[in-house]
Amino acid sequence: MKQRQKNRFAASHLFPNTNIFIPLVLVLTMFSLLASLQSYFILSAETAYYRSFFPALISKTVYYLYFLLPAYIVSVLAAVYPVKRKTFIRWILLHSIVAAVSFVLHQSLSIAVDTLLWGKEYSGAFVYLLFNNPSFWIDVLGYGIFVAGFLLIDFQRQHRENEIRYSEIEADLVKVQLNEVRNRIHPQFLFQTLEFIGELLKEGRNKDANRILSLLSDFLRITVYEVDKDEVSLADELKFLDIYAAIETIRLAPKFSIEKDIPAPMMAQIVPNSILQPIIEEIVYGKPDYPAVNRRILLTAEVYSEKKEISIHAKIEPAEKISAEEFSSREVVAIIAKRIEYLYGSGFGMTCTADRMGELKVTMTLPRREKNGTPLPGKEH
Repeated sequence: MKQRQKNRFAASHLFPNTNIFIPLVLVLTMFSLLASLQSYFILSAETAYYRSFFPALISKTVYYLYFLLPAYIVSVLAAVYPVKRKTFIRWILLHSIVAAVSFVLHQSLSIAVDTLLWGKEYSGAFVYLLFNNPSFWIDVLGYGIFVAGFLLIDFQRQHRENEIRYSEIEADLVKVQLNEVRNRIHPQFLFQTLEFIGELLKEGRNKDANRILSLLSDFLRITVYEVDKDEVSLADELKFLDIYAAIETIRLAPKFSIEKDIPAPMMAQIVPNSILQPIIEEIVYGKPDYPAVNRRILLTAEVYSEKKEISIHAKIEPAEKISAEEFSSREVVAIIAKRIEYLYGSGFGMTCTADRMGELKVTMTLPRREKNGTPLPGKEH
C-alpha cells in the first residue's frame, strides 16, 4: 500500500507545472526571436542575404527551446530527489552528471541543426568544438538558474504545506480544548445539583425533583451527543443555556438570574457551539465565594451593519469579586476567545471590560451570518 502511494506521488511530479513552464516557453521564445533578429541583421549586412531570417529563427528556436528539457528534468529531480544534508554530496554529483549530459546533448543538437540549415562543415575535434564555445557557460548558467529556481519553488511549497499542517494541528488542538470545555462539567455544579435533588426528595417535593432531574438529563444529553457541531444557531445556543439556567435558578434563587434582551430576527444568527454556557458557568463557579455573592446576568445582542458583525454581551452585576483582567485570563475564557478567533479570523473575538460601577461586561464579536448564509439586517453605528 505504501509503495503504491509512493509510486503515485512520484508519478504526479512527472507532469510539468503549467504555471511555471508556460511563462518559461514565452521567455525562451522571446529570446530566440531576439537572437534571430540579431543574426539576421548581421548576416544581411555582411552578405546581403535577405532570406537568412528563417534559418536563423529555426536555429535559435531549437537552441533556446532546448532549455525546456533540462528545466523539466530539474523540476522532476527537485520533487523526487530533494536536497538533504545527509545526501548533499550525492545530490551535487547527480546534478553535475545531468548538467554535463545535457550540455553535450544541447551542443550536439545545435551543431547538427546548424550543419543542416547552413551547410557548415566543422573542422577539429568534437570535444574542442564543445568546450571551446561560449555556449558552454550559457548552459552552465541556465542549469544553475533552473536548480536554484526550482529549489526555491520547492521550498515555498514545503513552507505552504507546513503552514497548512500547522493550521490543521492548531485546529485539532482548539477542537480538543473545546471538547474538554464541553465535557468538563464543573464537579461542583453536578454535585450540588444532585445534592439538591436529594433534599427535594427528602422534603417530599417529588415534582420539583423530577423537573430538575429531567433538566439535568437534557443538559447531559446535549453536552454528550451534540458535541460534534462546530456551529449552531443563536436560538439553539440559548436553548441549551436556558436548560442550564433553569437548573441554577431553581437551586440558587434568588442569588442567580439570567435576563435576555435579544431581538427575534437575531435568533437565526450562527454562533460557535457552547460559547455562552461555559462563560456563565465560569461566572458562577469560578470563585469559591460565589454563594455569598448574587449574580444577575443580562444577555443582549446588537447587529452592526457597517462592520457586518454582531456583538453578544453578558453583563454581570455586581462584579466586585470579578476583575476583567482576571476573568480574561481564566483557561475556559481564553479557550473560547481563541476558538472564535480561529473560526472567524483576527477581526473577531471576545473581550472583557469593567465599567465604573464595577459591572463586568463580556462581549463576543461574531460575523453576521444566518443558517442559509444571509446577512442579518442591522443598524449603522
